[in-house]
Amino acid sequence: MHRNRTPQVGARSAGQGRARDNAIDARILTAAKRQLAVLGYEGMSIAAVALEAGTTRQALYRRWPSKAALAAAAVANVEQTPLDTQP
Repeated sequence: MHRNRTPQVGARSAGQGRARDNAIDARILTAAKRQLAVLGYEGMSIAAVALEAGTTRQALYRRWPSKAALAAAAVANVEQTPLDTQP
């Protein structure tokens, strides 16, 4: 005989994890933009971006599946950032 189980309040369904931290996304993109500007695409490395951003390569790969995807996101982020117009 099976009992009907009701989910506990605040329980997560299968496949749900911790909410993504937008601050980590921003730190990763900032580090990637800096490395692209200083070192170029060939010089940028996932390990160095993760280290500079204060996170892990795994956290980075959860957000972007490849170096090319991260570089594209960093460039897109530069295009979305308003220019500083102060002298």
